[in-house]
Amino acid sequence: MALCVVLIVMPMSKPEQVLVLFGSPNKKGYTHILTSLYLEQLQNKLHNQMEIEYIYAYEKKYLPCLGCEKCDTTGVCIWNQKDQYDQLLEKIQQADTVVLASPVYFSGFPAPLKALIDRAQQKYAVKFKNGKGVNQKLRRGVLISTCGADTTKFFPMLQLAAGMFFDCLDIGIAETLFASNTDDPGNIKISDMEQKARDVK
Repeated sequence: MALCVVLIVMPMSKPEQVLVLFGSPNKKGYTHILTSLYLEQLQNKLHNQMEIEYIYAYEKKYLPCLGCEKCDTTGVCIWNQKDQYDQLLEKIQQADTVVLASPVYFSGFPAPLKALIDRAQQKYAVKFKNGKGVNQKLRRGVLISTCGADTTKFFPMLQLAAGMFFDCLDIGIAETLFASNTDDPGNIKISDMEQKARDVK
């Protein structure tokens, strides 16, 4: 009697695609530390099934929105081909999780990251002015921010701007992670940051 063995190969699950829009000029500062700690916790939750890509706003140097309103009719920014912002939009649309990581500069985002955010006006025009929608799945957004001053009053301002940016791109803010008083290194403990990252659900 012949023995028939059937081998069933289960398809491997697709790794979570995580895109980090990094707004600090300092790749080794507290914003990077807090972001890395968060990603470490996320990686543990996903059992290492995660691929991470960083977009450094200070290196990309995206051009600012001119308010020309051309995107109101075309749905596309006139700068897209010049600074490859269209490639960034494609990466955002392919991501499962988008992390916006930034220090607080004068109660807002640093200029290079703000330029990146403002250019999403083209998606705002498509979704809200033309009513066509972005036609993408609702993805997960995370806001991570650090502040030099010993206060948390600036974080809601960043959260408001981040929420508008994410909304244009069919991304919902699922998590926020903040750390203040980073101008005084003596008051900052990495263990405290680790605890903040662990506390994020």
